[in-house]
Amino acid sequence: MAAGRSSSRSEWWFTLATVDPEPVLLLAGVHGLAVLPDDEPDFFAPLTLTHDGSECGQATDCDDPWDPLRVEMSQGGPVVPVTHKTRTDVGDYRVVVNLAGRFRDLHDMADHCNEWTDPVPQDFHMMMIHRGD
Repeated sequence: MAAGRSSSRSEWWFTLATVDPEPVLLLAGVHGLAVLPDDEPDFFAPLTLTHDGSECGQATDCDDPWDPLRVEMSQGGPVVPVTHKTRTDVGDYRVVVNLAGRFRDLHDMADHCNEWTDPVPQDFHMMMIHRGD
């Protein structure tokens, strides 16, 4: 299954599953401004992915206005937080997060930053791979 959305940039989500009577999700991925396509909360089933706007709590300053973001994932068991530039296991899946973050709007820091910028939206690039154990 695949979904895409055109905006000022290309976004895509995909899944690859077996065609058995009980399909197994083998590979899935996202490259977009949201972890899920619009109105498709079960797109990556049996995995659930959510992002509530949470950051990882890393300090942001004028030299590095990057906010790593936290995505919560589960395969019907414990919720596992995954973050920017990490790799972890969630149930039967290896999750590789290349990017999960956003740049902070330096207008908010204008009183002490020399450079100003317009807000940059959040961005997610990640893959979920069935481990086949």
